[in-house]
Formats: sequence, structure tokens, C-alpha cells
Amino acid sequence: MKKLITIAFFLWSVSCVSIQATTRFTVNGISYSSDFGQAAVEPSPNYDQYSGSIVIPSSVVYSGVTYNVLSIDSYAFRNCINLTSITIPSSVKYIWDYAFSGCTGLKSITIPSLVKEIWNNAFQGCTALTSISIPSTVSFVKIMNNTFQGCTALTSITIPSSVTSIGDGAFNACTALSSISIPSSVTSIGASTFRGCTSLTSMTIPSSVTSIGDGAFSACTTLSSIVIPSSVTSIGASTFRGCTSLTSITIPSSVTNIVDSTFSGCTSLTSITIPSSVTSIGVGAFFSCAALTSITIPSSVTSIGNGAFCACAALTTITIPSSVTSIGDDAFMECKKMKSISIPSSVQSIGAFAFLNCISLTSIYSYLNYPVYLNSAFYGVNKTNCILYVPKGSKSIYKATGEWKDFLNIVEMTTAVPTIADEKIKIYPSLITEGFTINGMDGKAIMRLSDINGKVFFEKLVVNDEYISINSKPKGVYVIELTTNDGMITRKIIKQ
Repeated sequence: MKKLITIAFFLWSVSCVSIQATTRFTVNGISYSSDFGQAAVEPSPNYDQYSGSIVIPSSVVYSGVTYNVLSIDSYAFRNCINLTSITIPSSVKYIWDYAFSGCTGLKSITIPSLVKEIWNNAFQGCTALTSISIPSTVSFVKIMNNTFQGCTALTSITIPSSVTSIGDGAFNACTALSSISIPSSVTSIGASTFRGCTSLTSMTIPSSVTSIGDGAFSACTTLSSIVIPSSVTSIGASTFRGCTSLTSITIPSSVTNIVDSTFSGCTSLTSITIPSSVTSIGVGAFFSCAALTSITIPSSVTSIGNGAFCACAALTTITIPSSVTSIGDDAFMECKKMKSISIPSSVQSIGAFAFLNCISLTSIYSYLNYPVYLNSAFYGVNKTNCILYVPKGSKSIYKATGEWKDFLNIVEMTTAVPTIADEKIKIYPSLITEGFTINGMDGKAIMRLSDINGKVFFEKLVVNDEYISINSKPKGVYVIELTTNDGMITRKIIKQ
């Protein structure tokens, strides 16, 4: 009995296999494969045989059986360089990977309204494709990796609202793409998504996006403006690398790290706002931002990476906040217009060649009571003319320590010696009737107002450009004490 059951099971298994077997056939010059009554367009036996205009039917009859055309198989039309147009029927739900890759003669295509998935590299290298129509009724949620990579004639595309993510390299090297609309449904932009889109001049990222992948906009050489919404929490490495037309950018307070090479080679970038949420500046983050004249590092930053501001040739001054504990190798190397630098007491390490060839440095303010080890950090700095200001009582230590002792002018800081904060901070107007404004501060400061006899009227936390009213105070001379990241400064004002 067992033997009969085993034979019966074997015969049933064979019959199931025969039912599920794939059938391949050609009708009207188009090759198909079929399973369970559904057909998929597949590569021709000669692979590059398809040419001219192709119309794919919604159904096809073979050996008396009608098959609905459900998908376009992987590599179906790959490298069919003589294919100029194709009509895809509404029955198609899937366009698989590399389906039209390398169809260099294909000029336009319309995606059917009920398509559920378009897979990786589907239209990669379709260099004559100028437009593609994706209806709003499609249901796919992701534009897959490299889908339109290298479509160098594509000028514009509208992404449907069903899409929630744009895959890696989706529009990489679409050099004619000048505009694109990203719907508010999108939450992530993949790595190298728009890399090398050299005609893209501006971009608005919707507030639904939370992450931007590595190199997403790198080498977009005509991109001059971009808005990053506060929803974005991470910006990948090299995201804007080589965006040579980008002049300014605001990083939202939702971002906590500026990672490696994010703005490297943005040679037109003149200003940037780093929010107080940022804790680290990565390797080469602003490398060769040759037009950047000034930058404010917030007091939340604890580390400045290797080469972070290397070759920022127009940078004249920078104040490192007291939160920073490490300055990486080559961090400010070749900043040849930098005139002064302030090193807070919090710094525990200064990397090799950190200030190499900063040939315009005339003053260095070191608040380190005990100087840290240096490895050619100030190589190329004129140590004869550059004045090294050090804390009171520490001059002898500096004169006996490593490369610090090479500075011929080491001066202990006293109330008569200006700090960088002294040089930058301005209080106006000079003659006060009702109040005054403090300008030139980096971040916040504690302000104390007293009279010349030392009587304190109030003490408060102030920010840059804040207006302070003393309308209720009598005429006379007042003393303002400001405690900043760089120390305390004192100013006198006269109320008329």
C-alpha cells in the first residue's frame, strides 16, 4: 500500500511541475515567457534584435491560449540601440531591472497608470530620452536605484505622490535635468540620487524628507540654491561636494553632525549657518570652500575633523568655541588669509599641520594653561611676527614647551591685551539715550551692567544683535562686562 501511495505522489508531483513549466514563444517579432496564464516580454534570442517602433499588446494568443501581458522582463530591451519608441499596454504592472537599459535611440516613454514596480536600472543609459510620463495613478512607492542614471537628454520629470523614497543614483548624471518636483510623500533621498545633474539650478526639498544620502547632490555644478527643511535629521557624506555655484546654505537645527566632505569644493560658498544642534564637523567638511570668508562654530561642537576647513583661502578669522576638545590634522591648513585664531582652554589635542601655511597669521590667542603637544601644527607660520597670546602666568611654560617655544613674541594676556572677542564685539550707538545693541558675538554671552562704583543693576544672558534697554537708568557712566566663550571683556558706555 505504501508503495502505491509513493508512486501516486510522484506522478502528482510531476504533473504539478509540468503545469508550472515556463513556456517561451514569439508572436509578431516579440518574445514572451508565460506562467499561469500571464506573459512577460523577454529578450529576443539575438538580444539586440528589437528596433524601430514597438507596440506591446495587452494580451497575446499562442497555441490557442490567451495570455495577459503582465510585465517586461529583466534585460528585455537592453542595448537595443535602434529602438526609437515603444508603447507599453495598460496591462503591464511590472518593469523589471535593466528592461530598457542602454536603449540610446529611445526618445520618450509613457508608464502605464497601473504599474506597481519599476526596478533597478530600468532606463539606465537611455541617452536620447527627453521626457518620461509617470501618471499619478501608479502605485509604486520607490524609484529604485539607478532607474534613470545617465539619461543625459532628460530635461524634467514629475514624481508621483505615491513615491516615498528615491533610490541610490536614481537620476545620477542626468546632465540636462533642469527641474524636478519632489512630492511631499517622499521621506528619503538616496545616495548619489542627483549626482552630476549639471543643469539643475535649484531644488526645494519637501518637509516630509528626513534623510539625504551620501553624495546626493554632489557635482551639481549649477546648483545655486537649495532649501533643506527642518525635518531632515541626517545629511550624508559628500552630499554637496563640488557644487561650485552654491553661494549660501542654511543647515536646519534637526541636524546633529556635519559629516565628511559635505560641502567640499563648494568654491562659491560665502556663508553658512551651522546650528547649535551640531556636535561635530567631519573630515574635509568645508575643504576648499575658497570664497568662505567667515564661519561661526556654535558652542555645541566638540570636534573639528581632519582637513575640515583646509584650503579655505578667503577665511580671515575664526573663533573656536570652548566646547571643542580636538582639532584634527590639517584642519585649517592653507587658510592663507587667516589673520587670527583663538584656541579655547577646552582643547586637548591639535592635529599635525592643523594651521600649516597660514601665512597671514599675526595673532594667536591660546587659552590653554598648559600647552598641548604640537606636530608641525603651525608649520609655515611666521613665528617672528606672529604674536602668541597666552594666559597670565603661563609664558614661561610656553617658552619651554615643544614647538610653542618657536614663537619669538609670547605675550601674557592681561586686561590691556585685546582678545579676538575684544576686536570683534561692538556696542552701538556710542552715545546712549535709551538702550544699546551688542554686535559681533559668536553664540551667547552673560552680560552684567554696573556703575563705575561696582553696583550691579542686572545680569542676563544675551545673544548677538540683541537690544538692551536702560531707559529707566539715570544719566552717567556704566560698565558692561561680557563673559563669552573666549573669556571676559569690559566696556564703558555713557548714557546721556
